[in-house]
Amino acid sequence: MRSILTALVAFATITVGTLSANAQMRGDSSIRGILGFSSGSVNIGADYEMKRTNLCGLGGYFFLGTGDDGTGGNVQVPDVLALGVFAPIHLLNDSNIDVYIAPGFGFAKIEVKPVDKTTFGPTVKIGAEYAVAPTVKVGLQYFVITNWLSDELSSQLSYTNASATFSF
Repeated sequence: MRSILTALVAFATITVGTLSANAQMRGDSSIRGILGFSSGSVNIGADYEMKRTNLCGLGGYFFLGTGDDGTGGNVQVPDVLALGVFAPIHLLNDSNIDVYIAPGFGFAKIEVKPVDKTTFGPTVKIGAEYAVAPTVKVGLQYFVITNWLSDELSSQLSYTNASATFSF
């Protein structure tokens, strides 16, 4: 799984670099707010994207997943604080619908009692949004964080969240 994800990140990075090498900065920027719930925890986050072309951009993300220690049930959800960069590729970006995949790389602090580790690895965001106004889109985003350093933690965490994007 790691080799497939590594190849995907490398391919996407080369593709984005090739597509945007000669492109002028369009000046399109967006901020995406993220909110979700998973097994008793709350997930919040924000993405910043600066478009290089109509098809791709560069950006950074912040993600916080509040955990649940399992005392209310038998599922223990980890606390996660993640920061990183990504390169969104807009697969479908017509006037109303935006479908994207955003490979990236970042650091994550993951805590599942009693283990508390800081790790890094590739990430991927997959999303679909619908324009409700000329500068506002709402939709869903699937986010995967990969752990490369610690064998004590899960090798991968995934979250599905609602998103709202504001372009300027």
